[in-house]
Amino acid sequence: MKQVEFDTKISGEKTIQIPSQLAEQVGTHQMVHVVVSVPDDDGEQSRANGKVSALMATFGSCKDGSLAAIFEEIDRKRHADRGRQVNFS
Repeated sequence: MKQVEFDTKISGEKTIQIPSQLAEQVGTHQMVHVVVSVPDDDGEQSRANGKVSALMATFGSCKDGSLAAIFEEIDRKRHADRGRQVNFS
């Protein structure tokens, strides 16, 4: 028996597709042995948790008050802008 490994997805019809080069070696009435390995959701969940942890670490990272100074400057400039004069004569 020849062992071949490949990755594939299960379709909506609950079927798998084998690579064409392998399909050419298998006859239409030939018996094949298939082993399905289902990955744990833990891998996907731990990646998602890692992303959330990295995002949460950025919140509140600017604790030195520099953002407050930036927004105060923006607010000052916003209130200082009185527009332009228009001559109605």
